[in-house]
Amino acid sequence: MQWGKYTNRLINAHKLIYSETTGTPREFAKKLHIGKSQLQVLLDEFKIIGAKIKYDSHKKTYYYMNDFRLFIDIHVLVEGKKNDIFHG
Repeated sequence: MQWGKYTNRLINAHKLIYSETTGTPREFAKKLHIGKSQLQVLLDEFKIIGAKIKYDSHKKTYYYMNDFRLFIDIHVLVEGKKNDIFHG
């Protein structure tokens, strides 16, 4: 997967969880253009980096149980010169 597509997916997932507007697991996966099993992998990756995520079946949304923030800082080495790219 291209890093740009992957980072955009992470950022979009974070925004939806943070704003508590994911919808059901099926709807959330559809919003991210992935399958439900890929959604579970993505949620597990968030948990690995410290996010405590829970699903509220009444509100039909995932939400953070902790004060989780996502920062993505990308450094690219091009022809021996480091270029910093901040992506979200």
